[in-house]
Amino acid sequence: RQQTLISKQQQQKSNNTMASQARFLLQFLDAAAGSSSRDLQEDFTPEDVDLSEAGWSTDFACAVLALCFVVTSFASYDRDKSFHFMYMHLGTFIAHLFGGFAHAWFPNRASDGVGQVGFYVTIGIGYLGNCMRYGWGWGLPTCWKVFAAMNMVWLTVAAVFAIVNMERTTERLDDAESDPDDPFKPDTFFGFGELFCAIMEILASIYYVARVDEAFTRTFYAWMASLSNLAGWVSVYAVGLYAAGTGFEYDTRITQLIFHYAMIVFLWAINELALRKCKDDDENTPKSSSRKQQEPPINSSESEVEDA
Repeated sequence: RQQTLISKQQQQKSNNTMASQARFLLQFLDAAAGSSSRDLQEDFTPEDVDLSEAGWSTDFACAVLALCFVVTSFASYDRDKSFHFMYMHLGTFIAHLFGGFAHAWFPNRASDGVGQVGFYVTIGIGYLGNCMRYGWGWGLPTCWKVFAAMNMVWLTVAAVFAIVNMERTTERLDDAESDPDDPFKPDTFFGFGELFCAIMEILASIYYVARVDEAFTRTFYAWMASLSNLAGWVSVYAVGLYAAGTGFEYDTRITQLIFHYAMIVFLWAINELALRKCKDDDENTPKSSSRKQQEPPINSSESEVEDA
């Protein structure tokens, strides 16, 4: 009887635990359903900029990792063959450091005509880093550098144009409402520069694998770098453009996290790619041999002639 009672008590305890877990799961699903039904744009992008902690904190994580690889590039990359990847790391550091500043402290974009000066300063500098990435980071032909320089000028002029014409505020949020039929044109002008930069980032990733140093780049690390870069940019811009065109609502924290995690993979793959290129160059360089190995052997007859 005592054993049966103990067994029943254990069974009851197990049932209670399972019931508690089931209640927790139902509460989680209910919260998720409520999250999907609310206005996500109003919650996470009230000024058309993601200001979630998950977004800007992973921005800073990318910046720290990129800075580490900048230091590594000076110590380990070949100055002639792979040092251009240093600009990729440096551009990523600039982009995500100032992008983090914008998302964390200056998220008030003037899409409604009211915004923070700090937004256009920080996000503008951040996109200059992205221009450095696709213009100089991949080691592509000169025309890519020209496009990057033009993109930099566009973003700078557009940022100044927006700052001059908008109603300036120091608040992260404001009560102004944007009109979809009549957007604030200086901010739209700046947005064109952002979109062009994203398109060039995507095209540069494809071009590098397809055309530049074909025999070398078609490796695991080259594909990882290209695909992770594509995944990051497409997750933000393709989904964003689709949402803008259809009214689809989504959690911007998710796309920001996908973007930043993809950039972490990208940085690792670029570093491995640069180090492998240095290693391959070292293996293909003929090593110097001793003088005895270089000199042809002297036969005995020649030795006897010299002695005579």
